[in-house]
Amino acid sequence: MHFIWRPQVFILYTLYGDPRSRCNSERFREFISTADDGGESGATEELAEVKEVLFQHRDMIYGVFAHYASSWGADTANADLSNLDKGAFFHMMHEFHIIGITGDLEVSELDNLFEMSNFEDSSNLDNNLVNSINEDDACTRYEFLRLVVMVGAAKYKKGSRDHIDDVSEAVESLLEDYFVRGCQLVPEARHDSDIFRRARLYKRETDLVLSRHAVNLERIFVTFCSNRKHIRSGSEDSELPADEPEREALLAAAMMGYAEWEFLLECAGVLNPLVDDIFGPREAQLCFKWSQPLVTDEIRRNEKCRHLNYIDFLEALCRLCTLKPLPTKSVVEAYGASSASALFKAIDRGEHEASVLYAARIDWQVQEKSAASLEEPFEMLMALFMHHLDTSGEGDLSMKELVQSKAKYRRKIRRGGSSKVTGEWSKAD
Repeated sequence: MHFIWRPQVFILYTLYGDPRSRCNSERFREFISTADDGGESGATEELAEVKEVLFQHRDMIYGVFAHYASSWGADTANADLSNLDKGAFFHMMHEFHIIGITGDLEVSELDNLFEMSNFEDSSNLDNNLVNSINEDDACTRYEFLRLVVMVGAAKYKKGSRDHIDDVSEAVESLLEDYFVRGCQLVPEARHDSDIFRRARLYKRETDLVLSRHAVNLERIFVTFCSNRKHIRSGSEDSELPADEPEREALLAAAMMGYAEWEFLLECAGVLNPLVDDIFGPREAQLCFKWSQPLVTDEIRRNEKCRHLNYIDFLEALCRLCTLKPLPTKSVVEAYGASSASALFKAIDRGEHEASVLYAARIDWQVQEKSAASLEEPFEMLMALFMHHLDTSGEGDLSMKELVQSKAKYRRKIRRGGSSKVTGEWSKAD
């Protein structure tokens, strides 16, 4: 198993290369000509200037979109982290003080702008493809770019306190005066996924620790992927192919959605709000979203926008170590345990409270830039996974064992029982 360097490069595709993009539509051009002081005669030149402003601020705009799309969905288990819903949009507008303080924009006006940006054109088959993927009351990334322009034009419209006739200048002011300030207040909105990758992920020691657990990690990934039955034959609990090319092809085809990711974290004891108030669904969503590479064509490659492949999954697990409090070797020794597994078992027996594992706060901004190796925290994370999922106690997970663990957790949920970090659900129903 090897990591491949996959730097996220913001490409001009959405702004210039994709004819389906709302930033290249005739409807958007008409909006520019109406809102700008240059009118119809200057619309083409002004549109080019608007795109240049958006391109210059691309990192911030996409960071804001990724954060609010992944952190403010109404239903976390069914959240579509590739789209920004209306509730998340208004939450962002409030946090950035675009509404609620200045009084220049009303909620009703923003609601109309959101609806205009989300307008579905069914005039041809290509637009029908876009509409089938684009959810109602939610905007895609390229629709968000258009929405930013519309909000900027409305914010500085004629009659406002800070009137600006030029649309590109209005958008520049919106981004500089409100988005930049908002991102200072919300650090997740200015997140750069490559910082963690360069500092801690793409390291020899990280590759080595992942390689040690490669077999179990492959089995976990395939078992919890919802599309696994469609990509291979055999019963649900049959093992991975022994043939390496066949196994690699299987891993390459499998995709994990957010619902499966969250369910895995619950089954493995990572996501447990009963004893851990630090790592919750919001942090699980951030791990998922931050581990996805940039997809330039969010229509043709929409599945990639919504899922993790196997390499993305490994990155998401590593990111857990920067957001999830995990016991350290010193904590294990302080409680007289020979290993993390022994500490978990001692908690099972009631010798310690489960909360001892989550007493320490963790700062993801510090952790992402740290020069420390991921080896120790990842080993602790895998010990937690194995404690919950390795029902045989043999140290190697089988597909059958993982399927049984999933079924037991589902029965626990149906009975209304409260799962503990100690993994009692995996013992006896």
